[in-house]
Amino acid sequence: MKKSLSYALIGVLNTLCHASVFMLLVYIWHFAQALANFVAFLVAVTLSYVLNSHFTFKTPKKIKKYLLFTTIMGLISISVGWLGDKYQLYPVATFVIFSALSFILGFLLSKYWIF
Repeated sequence: MKKSLSYALIGVLNTLCHASVFMLLVYIWHFAQALANFVAFLVAVTLSYVLNSHFTFKTPKKIKKYLLFTTIMGLISISVGWLGDKYQLYPVATFVIFSALSFILGFLLSKYWIF
């Protein structure tokens, strides 16, 4: 239960970080959603990995697994952003779709494989 709560709290912080970077890149700097989502994901996933490895799972950092996790989830972030660009979704919709996928897949990958 404590792991789930810690993961959820870090997830909220991670989501705020991702949203801030994504919206800044899309609305201020006019990045395509695919690139903005990928860059925002990279910033947020690094924050999340460091915090979860220290507080949630209390394990040493495993760089190779982190890089593979980042690659898998990064490809998903680009794909969701690409769909947002292709179908001209509102950036908020793109963000919400990726956040839902990221929460579920990220927890499962983190719990059973990364940590």
